[in-house]
Amino acid sequence: MSLLRGGAYIEEPWAVTLPSRGKNYYLRKRTRYCIGGVFLKRTFCWMQENSMSTFSSTSTTGSNNNSSSSSEKHCAQTQNPKNDSFYGTVVKRTPLLDLLRQQLKKSRLEKMERTLMQRCGSIQVLFENLHDPHNGAACIRTCEGHGIQHVHVIEAFEPFQYSDGVAMSADKWMSIHRYKNLYDAVETLKQQNMTLVAACLDQDAVPIDQIDFTKYARLCLLFGNEERGLSKGIRQLSDIKVYIPMVGFTQSFNLSVSCAMFLYHLKLQGCIQPNLSQEELQELYTKWLVRGSRRAAHLIEKHRFHFPEL
Repeated sequence: MSLLRGGAYIEEPWAVTLPSRGKNYYLRKRTRYCIGGVFLKRTFCWMQENSMSTFSSTSTTGSNNNSSSSSEKHCAQTQNPKNDSFYGTVVKRTPLLDLLRQQLKKSRLEKMERTLMQRCGSIQVLFENLHDPHNGAACIRTCEGHGIQHVHVIEAFEPFQYSDGVAMSADKWMSIHRYKNLYDAVETLKQQNMTLVAACLDQDAVPIDQIDFTKYARLCLLFGNEERGLSKGIRQLSDIKVYIPMVGFTQSFNLSVSCAMFLYHLKLQGCIQPNLSQEELQELYTKWLVRGSRRAAHLIEKHRFHFPEL
């Protein structure tokens, strides 16, 4: 026991065996009293292997035995979470996911799972040689907000950069594919059976509202540099050329505004729908849990899991 200003602090360890686990867990009980012996707070912490799994409960009355029993029950539930409507059904249970899920709050997990179930893989976006980091960030944020998972960037002359303050960490949850030239990008998209839709002001471009995009199973919208627009090469390789009609003096909208209007137009036509494959859902869920936990890298290394991104 060590005396503290305003009261006393008591710490006593016990070794306990949980029936559901069959391994020793250590229960560290910390009890604080104020002057006069009035009970204030009791905290229980279950720990195994350097406190990998912890939880605390607070009470104002009750015996030590009842609190210990309640703590053991709660800890067993934390270590062995039940399958819900997503984990174990939509994505497969794995030891790595079991470990990572323990690091996040339930509300955070539910937000990730709801968002992942709304992701669209059939509508993708490509940006060619963007210059302004704020435009890049705004475009990334716009795509993420519409449920777009895949963004392609061509960096033949300009590296694709974006401002973290504008992107609001949207890039953290997206799949960004980078290319050094337009031919590699176009070849990759064609292999995925993508219909390339170029946003440009060519003579043969048509207003966006005159195209029925529901006829195409997979689409990739192409946007060019803020000043120069899309290069001639990628415009020639595109399947459709479209533009947003203007009624003012300006020739076109800002890049991020155009991107938002194009995507919302596709959404109104019913083109943006949740349709990621089972394999991609599994892969993205693992990546999101890793990116969402500060301790993920340490835990993966400690338990010797294979995760190529680290």
